[in-house]
Amino acid sequence: MQLPPLDSVHTFFNFKIAKIIATFLVFCFIVYHGILHAIDGGDSCYRLLSKGRFQGSNMWQPYGCMTHTYSTEDSRRCIRYVAFLKQDNRIAFVGDSRIRQLYYALVRQIAVSALTEEELPTGKDVYHSDMHYEEPELRLRIDFYWRTTIDSNVLSLIDKWKSPLGAAPSLVVLGSGLHYIKVFNDSLDALQDYTNNVML
Repeated sequence: MQLPPLDSVHTFFNFKIAKIIATFLVFCFIVYHGILHAIDGGDSCYRLLSKGRFQGSNMWQPYGCMTHTYSTEDSRRCIRYVAFLKQDNRIAFVGDSRIRQLYYALVRQIAVSALTEEELPTGKDVYHSDMHYEEPELRLRIDFYWRTTIDSNVLSLIDKWKSPLGAAPSLVVLGSGLHYIKVFNDSLDALQDYTNNVML
């Protein structure tokens, strides 16, 4: 079988034809997604939770989404990319023991080797104190600020970040509430106090 000469291919398939095909494909995608939107409604969160399947290791996979479990190498690659763009990777965790667990998980995810007690203190004597982790080559600093309640201490910390001289974090994970529940024994007064402090 002999292929047609190259000139005849260029005659049939040129930029004008390519634009028409591309426009037709885009139009088809718009119509397809419009039909999906009309059938399922505009709430994609609903579809994320209800439309999908369980794949290996009991992990939920929504249809149309690709979930990815990040390895240490993947996480470091993302952070290295931000550092390459000359931006700081500064992450702050502010809160109680639940937030401290998130801080520990992120630091362990980023660290290449096992961390020493000095690099990631886990003893009970340091549980109720601020902690910091730094990797200068990645321009990465992860801070944990032990703040059990949303009060003037948290507000002053946020004001410090907002000041022109304060190095504001790129991401703040803020959470509190366990100590309100514990101290006030799950009372309505505690709920009102917590609500008032959140509204500050």
